Amino acid sequence: MRDPRVEYMLQISRRIRDVVSRTLQLFRQVELDLTSEDPGRLLEDVCTELRPLVDKAGVDLQLKIEPGLPPLDADGVLLRAALGSLVENAIEVSPRGGTVWLELGSVPSMQVIEIRVVDAGPGIPPELREQVLEPFFTTKPGGTGLGLAIARGVIAGHRGRLSLLPRPGGGTIASVELPLSTDSDGVSARAS
Repeated sequence: MRDPRVEYMLQISRRIRDVVSRTLQLFRQVELDLTSEDPGRLLEDVCTELRPLVDKAGVDLQLKIEPGLPPLDADGVLLRAALGSLVENAIEVSPRGGTVWLELGSVPSMQVIEIRVVDAGPGIPPELREQVLEPFFTTKPGGTGLGLAIARGVIAGHRGRLSLLPRPGGGTIASVELPLSTDSDGVSARAS
């Protein structure tokens, strides 16, 4: 029987391989591998994957999901990786004992769902909010400057939008807006 730590590392390495492969496809303008995805399940998967980092950082990760949301047409591998990158950044900047909120809700007037990653870290200076989304720009020692840039590209590939906003009282809100799935007539799949 294999050591569970080895199995976990192999699972993560396979996921990294898949994300890199799909990200390269996205940047080469290849079609996304879209399937119907439950947005709440996507966020639960991200939380599960990042649990070891949450425990190590000594922060609390809270998940708040609006019930009854419709599915998304999404490339689950890429979208999980993009959201995971946003949550990972929030965990890394949060003070020990702090809380990171991962919130999911809808904006019916805009026909989108909104995912918000909210931290109580030091925040991003206004003059850097757009710059931190550019490839190879980083404020982290030893950082690559690719996490947020890839997340932005993946979200844009899903016809979505990523915004970094100041949190009242300190911190950052990473807001991701993704279009609701539509049926063949172009009508939102959300039940009335």
